[in-house]
Amino acid sequence: MGRLQPSTGPTPGGSKVPYLIMIVILILVTSASLVLLHIFVGYRNLMESTALLQKSNAENLRNNDCNRKLCDSKSCLQMASRTLQLMNSGADPCTDFYEYSCGGYAKSQSVPYGHNTYTPGKETQREILLNIKKIMENPSETNETVTTRKLKQLYHSCTNS
Repeated sequence: MGRLQPSTGPTPGGSKVPYLIMIVILILVTSASLVLLHIFVGYRNLMESTALLQKSNAENLRNNDCNRKLCDSKSCLQMASRTLQLMNSGADPCTDFYEYSCGGYAKSQSVPYGHNTYTPGKETQREILLNIKKIMENPSETNETVTTRKLKQLYHSCTNS
């Protein structure tokens, strides 16, 4: 008796499902390969751009003219002095940046009555509010805008002054 050989192709009138599955798998593998290639090329371009920017920034810092005056007005010098007072140059900025940038503040300032904490930001906010109050309480001047005069009128109506 003869043995039947297994068929490797579709039988006449047979199903084409295995071929469709193979085509779908081929399309999925191709799509995944293209996505991975796109990610790889994009990452490489990002790394090249980053390296170029770092090199450019380093060159700009190296070529910067250190002899020019950056801060010579009174208010600028006061701000620089204030910044140096706030800093704790003994702290390592890589370990504790907050201590490095604001550590000197706690040593030079006391916490005002009624406050649990008092930070440079809170102090600046307080100073701004005091300056606004001083402006609002000054009498209106002829060269002020209509908006400023109306704000002062509103302020005086609320404060009964």
